[in-house]
Amino acid sequence: MTTATHTTEPKHNTSTNEASTTSRAAGHIQHLKDDVSTLKSDLSDAAADATQVAHQKAQQALDVAKSGSDRAKDAHEKVCKTVSKHPTASVLLALGAGLLVGRAIGGR
Repeated sequence: MTTATHTTEPKHNTSTNEASTTSRAAGHIQHLKDDVSTLKSDLSDAAADATQVAHQKAQQALDVAKSGSDRAKDAHEKVCKTVSKHPTASVLLALGAGLLVGRAIGGR
């Protein structure tokens, strides 16, 4: 017959183990809090960077649109001056262009 040997650890070891486990858990929790804080800061920085890039791109788009608008206004003014100086030639040119486009689309 075998006899079971029971060893009972002293109570101070159990308390020490619990304190050690609690201390490790507290360390892990603090580490997680630090990671969350860092993540919040990184996300805030990324959002600020994205906002700045969006503003820059919007400004670039506005600059391109303004440039295109200015060129269109200049071209319109040149065409108006040319039509004013040469009205008959302008009408004949428009008529000829219209006939060519009409043939191309109509297929006749």
